[in-house]
Amino acid sequence: MGQTTATDDDLSWASVPEPRSSAMPFVGESMTPWLLASLSIGVLILYLAVAGVEVGGTEQVVLTMGLCGTMTAAALVVVRSRRALAELVEEERSRPASDELVGPREGEHRPYAAGMERWTASTLELIEHALSQMGGAEGSPNHTTLVGAAEDTRELHALLAVDAAGELPINDQAKLHALCSLWETGQPRVEQIAGATDPVWYRQWRARAVADRQLRHGHSAVVAQPLPYRD
Repeated sequence: MGQTTATDDDLSWASVPEPRSSAMPFVGESMTPWLLASLSIGVLILYLAVAGVEVGGTEQVVLTMGLCGTMTAAALVVVRSRRALAELVEEERSRPASDELVGPREGEHRPYAAGMERWTASTLELIEHALSQMGGAEGSPNHTTLVGAAEDTRELHALLAVDAAGELPINDQAKLHALCSLWETGQPRVEQIAGATDPVWYRQWRARAVADRQLRHGHSAVVAQPLPYRD
């Protein structure tokens, strides 16, 4: 018995991509009932005018108010739906990247010096990028703050590289740990200033540096981070 093979026509369905459903949910209300009501009342008024049917004053008022009411309701539905859609789009766009919400891999561990060395390198990258975006703001308070933060971060990174290589005695390691703690107290403000210069790049940087941030103290436990799009 001969073996049956599939022809190109039989497999034509495989080359047709399935339509993708929108990731955004439907937001808003349907205007169809209000538009149909307005259209019906308008057609009725037009028919009475063409046919020459005499309509009393009360009926005219009722028809006019009904037409205006349905059109106003349809306009309010449109405005309300657009406002709800705009709020949803803004919320979706403010969500962090999926990589930003993923902590370090289970079992991953990094010593304190190595973790802080990686974190200072990432922070220095952010500050230097912010300074490159502030060409016309030289001499401003924010620019001066970032210049000083870049110098401090660069020097601390160099010291941490020596500590990570195991070339510092125990007393110097303790002093360096205190310097890192002092340096971290000013980082939230520095990061806020640097991130405001280029929000899109800052968002990408946060996604790339999420592991360095969580492992900067050498901990392997996943630290819960608040979602930036929720209060």
